[in-house]
Amino acid sequence: MWDRCWSTAVVRLGLTSEQFFRLTPRQLRVLADRDSEFIERQREHAELLAGIIAASVVNYSFCHPKQAKAPADFMPSYHRRKANPPKDLVAQNIRCFLMAQTKLRNR
Repeated sequence: MWDRCWSTAVVRLGLTSEQFFRLTPRQLRVLADRDSEFIERQREHAELLAGIIAASVVNYSFCHPKQAKAPADFMPSYHRRKANPPKDLVAQNIRCFLMAQTKLRNR
């Protein structure tokens, strides 16, 4: 476990060994989370660029579709995100539904 944390800090985050040893476990976790978010944004950006190119090729090709395709149609992460909404969004929707039901009953 320690080796993995150290190698992540040195290789992925670019820290020296001295900087690594001065970090608390919480600080290391925050830095690693930020790095993961950065990698995810880069991946989504590359996927969006590929989606734009694919949509352009399909929409302006010789046998183009009757209804234009959007870049999101060629982005697997968009469809995954749509199929699996974040838990906080689901919780908010449930809260709104329950509040609406209680208002109807109180009438």
